[in-house]
Amino acid sequence: DDFKKVTVADPQFEEALEAYTSMAYRLSVSPPRTWKTERSKGLAHAAHLLSQGMVSMQTAGDWFFPWYDKTPNFEWDVVPMPYAPRTRRTASLANFRGQVIAPTSRNRDLGWAWIGFLTERGVQDRVPALFGEVPARMDSIEAAYLSTAASPTPKNRKLLKAAVDSTHALPAHPLILRPDFNAAVGTVNDVYDGKRSAHEVLAEIERKLKGFLA
Repeated sequence: DDFKKVTVADPQFEEALEAYTSMAYRLSVSPPRTWKTERSKGLAHAAHLLSQGMVSMQTAGDWFFPWYDKTPNFEWDVVPMPYAPRTRRTASLANFRGQVIAPTSRNRDLGWAWIGFLTERGVQDRVPALFGEVPARMDSIEAAYLSTAASPTPKNRKLLKAAVDSTHALPAHPLILRPDFNAAVGTVNDVYDGKRSAHEVLAEIERKLKGFLA
């Protein structure tokens, strides 16, 4: 409740991280980050790794969808992120194009009016067509995002409901600045690259985060 307890090194999180990252470094079903970075040079968007045939599947957010649709004669579809071996659950992160009002705002009434407008059903129904992304309202998700009549591609769009149902807000902390937070957790890529164990990296991240709260 006071945002001072760090649980990054929790055994359940370690298990989840190991299962997810091992697909890359142990099972080799995902190309190395260095390979993807090199091949992405000169591309208008990372979506072209898939649409130009450099990979046969790709971890992608729904903001990739408009790029796929722009590629002539390109057939593509979606599945949720792989389910965890033990819990049989999947997960996703999102900010739903988040809008905020600063505590120091001098125009809070106008700010709330603007956010109220943005979250109206008529506005949220337009989000998939405008950005390819998931709306912030459940009724708009059902009517405009998961509906193939409203959003015809991908064909198996309804499978995205598993990701919607398991979505969590992007991590943020009121006591740790975003640059410090990103710097602390960035070493998780060492696990993805197979350089260090999930246990070792998470213990290090937890020590860093506790240091910010000391």
